[in-house]
Amino acid sequence: MAYSVLEPQQIRVLKLEPSTQHDSIITCSLAAVSFSDSAGAIPQYEALSYVWGDLTEQKEILLDGQPKEITRNLWTALKYLRQPHVSRTLWIDAVCINQSDIQERNHQVRQMGRIYSQASRVLIWLGPPDAEIENTLWFLQDPGALEGKEYENFPKEIALGLQKILSQPWWHRIWVIQEYVLAGADPLVGCGRTWLGWKQLFEGLRGYTISRIDASGATIQDSSSTWATDPFSILQRVLLRQQWNGPDETRRTIEIVVERTRGCQATDKRDQVFAVANLLSETEKEQFPAPDYARSTNQVYQDATVAFIRSSRNLAFLVHAIEKDDMEPGLPSWCVDFSKRQWDWGTYHNVGGKRFGEREGEDIDKYMGVLSHDTSLGALKVLGGVLGEVIGSSPLIAPPPSAPIQTTIMMACMRFIKEVLRMSAMSYKLWAHQHGAQAAKERLANGKVWETAFGGGILFNMVDAVCIRDGIETVDGSDRPRDYWVVEAFVREAFPWYPEALEGLGLLHPTPELADSPRLKRALLHTLVLTTQTSFGSWWFATDTGYVARVDRQVKEGDRLCTISGCRGPLVLRQQDGGAYQLIALPNSRDFFEDLYRTREREVKREVLTLV
Repeated sequence: MAYSVLEPQQIRVLKLEPSTQHDSIITCSLAAVSFSDSAGAIPQYEALSYVWGDLTEQKEILLDGQPKEITRNLWTALKYLRQPHVSRTLWIDAVCINQSDIQERNHQVRQMGRIYSQASRVLIWLGPPDAEIENTLWFLQDPGALEGKEYENFPKEIALGLQKILSQPWWHRIWVIQEYVLAGADPLVGCGRTWLGWKQLFEGLRGYTISRIDASGATIQDSSSTWATDPFSILQRVLLRQQWNGPDETRRTIEIVVERTRGCQATDKRDQVFAVANLLSETEKEQFPAPDYARSTNQVYQDATVAFIRSSRNLAFLVHAIEKDDMEPGLPSWCVDFSKRQWDWGTYHNVGGKRFGEREGEDIDKYMGVLSHDTSLGALKVLGGVLGEVIGSSPLIAPPPSAPIQTTIMMACMRFIKEVLRMSAMSYKLWAHQHGAQAAKERLANGKVWETAFGGGILFNMVDAVCIRDGIETVDGSDRPRDYWVVEAFVREAFPWYPEALEGLGLLHPTPELADSPRLKRALLHTLVLTTQTSFGSWWFATDTGYVARVDRQVKEGDRLCTISGCRGPLVLRQQDGGAYQLIALPNSRDFFEDLYRTREREVKREVLTLV
């Protein structure tokens, strides 16, 4: 069918004709309406929020007298939205927008915030009839249904129904967030022909979430999304509408919107950016890429990364560029892959529990003044300096011999410990040059190398988590491991060949005495095993300036350890032909949070670095 051309202030609405027969053919017509009617009239329509579904599964309707194919999911929704005796006026993106006209699509998508906010009602359709979901919706229609049923008294059957509601595909799609957040009136949530007001569902979800905070076990587990694996993520999502419609615009910054919408899905990868634009404050929206389907994913993600940096006024977001895999090839090394569903490193400015944004006293205007971006070249200019050059690197767990033998976890642990020995030898050489031989041996005995090999986490937190995970007795009181010398002492006791090797290298130095505690030693062994399991694919490296660090991907000799203004910690860069750099890895070492590092960092010569 042919779509008419829309004026700038116009949208199309769909008139769904009535039928008393559920299985009769769906008949509809389109009409153009204007948001700028000379008489001041506001177009009356209901906006549908739904999931398109599988694009290969098509069903036919009659639209303006002509056959038109739509997805089976939308076809099913129209069956249940159709009324028996009166027509219904709807706005539905898949039909009301000419999806094959990029110019119209761009213009209409930019108006979607207005379309949903000015709709007489937003209809959230979860799917066809489901007895468990519908019974839950019916139950929650009673305003006092959950009165006195908080925490452990929350009804089990309603909890199961809410779990099923939360696992529906609607919750996983990124476009639906703006559709219910920006709705002028509270949306209706429906399954089949059963409907519930958003406020009542919100109260049910809030009660359910609170009841789960202290409960054990995962909240939602399904293969299609990772957004609701714990109660806090559910609470964050259901609170979005309430928070976004409050007076505080500081909640509508690029950094907060992007962070809060992680884990959602989109068929078109560009929609990971376009779908959140209307959630931003007007000031922030000016910096963010407007929907434009003529631009490539590469261009859109570059612009969104730069907008994030400019909005937050630091370069911590570069950490997430390192997490790219082969999902979106061709992105510049500094560009974030917004289609990645989870941050490996936590929130945008928090790495291993430490702030990764600008340093105290740093001249923000100076490094933001240097920042510039060339989309065509995929280049980002930043202010930084070289802290050292990589002179050696190796996998944390060396690959097994070429003979095809089955690797057990204890064999892997042995290879891990042997690699720590190599790290120790390299560290001693560098530290002895800096601090003297005696001080270098003391650092080894104090577990500094193990702290780096373990990723620099807080030891007792790691041990506690492992005990809970493996169902073994936790370690408390005076036995609780707080410093990494405990790991060094444990490995010496548990693996006698290890101190012999240290002595052979001339590196043996006494450690404090390890507590004679079976539960401590059992917990440390389990922690060593888990660290080994999570270290496959990780590397360590050393620089000519004395830094030793762990990274989650391969680092090569000649790579540069660099400081970048706007990042609290250093990054590993690789120089390319022509002098530009690729962003390679985020190194982890306790050294980067000590006074000596901060002094060197202040003294390093700053220059403009081009990242590609």
